[in-house]
Amino acid sequence: MSGVIITSSEYRTALVACRCLGKHGVKVACGGEKEAKFAFFPPAFYSKYCSKRFVYPSYRDDTDGFVEAIIDFANKNKEYEVLMPIDAETSVISKYKEMIEVKAPHLRVPVHEYKYIDIANNKRKMMELANDLGIPIPKTHTPSSLKEVEVIAAEIEYPAVIKLPSAKGSKGFVITYSKDELLQKYGNTFSKYCFPTYSEAPLVQEYIPGTGYGVSCLFNRGELRAKFTHRRIRELPITGGPSVVRISASHPEMEEYAIKLLKSLNWHGVVMVEFRLDERDNQPKLMEVNPRFWGSLHQAISAGVEFPYLLYQMVLNGDVDPVTNYKIGVKARFMWGDMQAFPEHLLASNSKVKFLKDFFNFKNETYDDLSFEDPLPAVVQVLNPVVRLLRTGHIGWE
Repeated sequence: MSGVIITSSEYRTALVACRCLGKHGVKVACGGEKEAKFAFFPPAFYSKYCSKRFVYPSYRDDTDGFVEAIIDFANKNKEYEVLMPIDAETSVISKYKEMIEVKAPHLRVPVHEYKYIDIANNKRKMMELANDLGIPIPKTHTPSSLKEVEVIAAEIEYPAVIKLPSAKGSKGFVITYSKDELLQKYGNTFSKYCFPTYSEAPLVQEYIPGTGYGVSCLFNRGELRAKFTHRRIRELPITGGPSVVRISASHPEMEEYAIKLLKSLNWHGVVMVEFRLDERDNQPKLMEVNPRFWGSLHQAISAGVEFPYLLYQMVLNGDVDPVTNYKIGVKARFMWGDMQAFPEHLLASNSKVKFLKDFFNFKNETYDDLSFEDPLPAVVQVLNPVVRLLRTGHIGWE
């Protein structure tokens, strides 16, 4: 059986993918970044399903070194025939896919073409595409000058959101409640992230009140091969960010929109489309597209859609039988993230007693990070914030 190389072992998504593949008897080599900023002990390295580990330079700071390290490891360990990127480095691997496959010809890389991943990573481009396809989106403004920001700020309704066009998680995400606040925080965001031109400047978007959803998919050259939908229960931070508690759900309208959007890009590989169900009109509004594996991956696997193994089978066999049915109502939790989110959600709760009962109810839940059969990753995950506190004075959480 061919082995798999996974990357970003610092993240829980890599641990989840490693466990999923390993439970099917697939050998998994786990790669991690040298001197990762928040994970001194990459959890996937310590999984019993990790058969080999290696490190590489930062894909952000040393792209060539990162790519060459992947190629070098693959050529020295040819039993690993599939490269399965996990996090934001998926874009880099997609960009250099042809070179990787030339220099390591035994290696197969199941990611989409870079030009499409680049579109998916850019909220400006995705909002334009979705709008052209008739998919509902928040009212979105893409200012091309500071004067235009001032005009927008005077005309829009509040609250309004500032978003970076290409960012992971809640980075650069700001909610504003007045014209003056928008102008101040927009200027701060523009300066902080050093945008060379307004073509890459932050968006200004309508704030959508409601509940977050994710539609996760696997495509084979534009054809749907698996889908799964989850509803968010708690996020970190509370104003919008990665989900820490969620439940498997179904929303045919969202799924239809997601599939329509991805088919227009002839999608190949895994992807997750985020929506928010607008409580004002009960309509889903597109938030963003994650052209890679996602933080809530364990949720899908727990409900019966094993995306990493399905992708692996698709690579080896050329295709895979579609998987579109799964268990509804399966609750999954990222325990350490939920602990960090605890104070914020408690303060915001209308019923503190109800929130506390829910938080400390550990029945009928499955966990992204905790596993009795594979406990060591959870132990080292606890050590990471402790070590970072000692070294930097700040607690580091994924």
